[in-house]
Parts: sequence; structure tokens; C-alpha cells
Amino acid sequence: MLAGTTKDKITNSYYIFPELKTISFQDFKAIYTRLKTVITRLNDNLADIATLAKIDKKITNHIARHSIGNIAGDKVSPQMLQKLYRHTHLSTTICYQGNFIHKNADEVLEAIIDFSN
Repeated sequence: MLAGTTKDKITNSYYIFPELKTISFQDFKAIYTRLKTVITRLNDNLADIATLAKIDKKITNHIARHSIGNIAGDKVSPQMLQKLYRHTHLSTTICYQGNFIHKNADEVLEAIIDFSN
């Protein structure tokens, strides 16, 4: 069942988030503009939270999404991460994940530099 629908009635919006409920789902320019505004407001709120938490690093919606990739490491398939990152190309996701997956390289280096033998 679509968001915004019930068995008894259909509302005029198919969006879950209230910021988009007043916009026609066919008005792509209005959706894009509203999303940019909402993301900017979200990033401003994240910056305020970082200040209150005494975090001296930049925190944004984009960084938060990519933090999930860092935490996921090699436990999540690249295809699923591609969806989470909203990357168009899988190669972009693989490049990002390459920065987070060090396990195999670390094991190889450990085997090469194993001084106990």
C-alpha cells in the first residue's frame, strides 16, 4: 500500500516526510528545491548538535551516510551500500568502500612482515 493511503481514503500525498506532503510528486523542480532546503536545515541542525556535543569535526547528512559505510566495512554487500549511499554507479561505491576495508591488506602485510619466523 502506498504511503498516504488507507483502506478507506486516499490522501493527496504519497510522501512519508511532511516536508514533501504539500508538493505534487510530479513537480520534480519543486521536490529538488524543497529537498535542498530541508538538507541545508538538517546540516545546520547537525552543526548545532556538534557544537553542543563539543565535536570539532564537520557533521553533515552526507558524512552521516558515509559513516555507515565505514561501520559496515566488508559486512554489507557493495550493491546494498550503493543503494544506501544513493550512488548511480557501483564503481563509485567500491571506491568509497576501498577506503574502509583494510582487513585483507592488513592480513597480507602481517603475513609478509611476520618477524616470528
